[in-house]
Amino acid sequence: MNIYLKELKAYRKSIIIWSISMILLIFMAFEKYDALALGGEETANFLEIINQMPKFLQAIMGISNFDITTPIGYSAVMYIYLVLMGSIHAGMIGAGIITKEEKDKTAEFLMVKPITRFKIVKNKMLAALTNVVIFNIITFVSLLLVLIWKNVFTYNIISDLGLLMLGILFVQILFLMIGFSFALMKKRYKQVASLTMVILLSSYFLSMIIDVVPNLKFLSVLTPFKYYDAKGLLDKGLNIWYLLLTIILIIIFLIIGIKKYQQRDLNI
Repeated sequence: MNIYLKELKAYRKSIIIWSISMILLIFMAFEKYDALALGGEETANFLEIINQMPKFLQAIMGISNFDITTPIGYSAVMYIYLVLMGSIHAGMIGAGIITKEEKDKTAEFLMVKPITRFKIVKNKMLAALTNVVIFNIITFVSLLLVLIWKNVFTYNIISDLGLLMLGILFVQILFLMIGFSFALMKKRYKQVASLTMVILLSSYFLSMIIDVVPNLKFLSVLTPFKYYDAKGLLDKGLNIWYLLLTIILIIIFLIIGIKKYQQRDLNI
């Protein structure tokens, strides 16, 4: 039984729905770009309104650090929404791909097969990771297509968009592994999904607070959304220390999760 292919097939409808949602989000968001790119009095008035907004509101909207009249600036403003949506998708897959066997009462059927728990975990993890990478690629391609559609695409922009998408991918994988690790340790999907979303949203709001209160920048280590924020990626590229921290966290979550899964009784 090829668990990897079985899981890809099981999540086929999910990845289609999430991908369509992301494509619509990107194309709808760029509907407003034409008016901003034209410049003139209307654009100046809009930018003035933005500058008068409270800092916290600017942070939530992701518009405090970029020139939104440029293609890459507008894409960077969208980054916070793309990374949030991608992280939720990844976290939910991680939380569900293991626990669904116990929720659907199919764990007993799976475990009587001549296959080890470790191999089950490995194949499910690879299937989940494949879904996340596909979603990331679709997001990247959608951004390129919308820029071509708006006649603002240049080859120079590919490297900047690639950096942004790479940042999103690392955040996606980290939250995937957080959800996956909790799923390996706990039996009930609702508990796993809730815990994953609490950590994800808490990290997101902490990143917003750090943007508003610079004195709290030392807390950036607590939120993956600050490891790969758009401004840092575009100004300095990937931060090697945050990248190493991401890899270490992924390994720790996986080791703890697999160890617990090998020991715990299944809910059958």
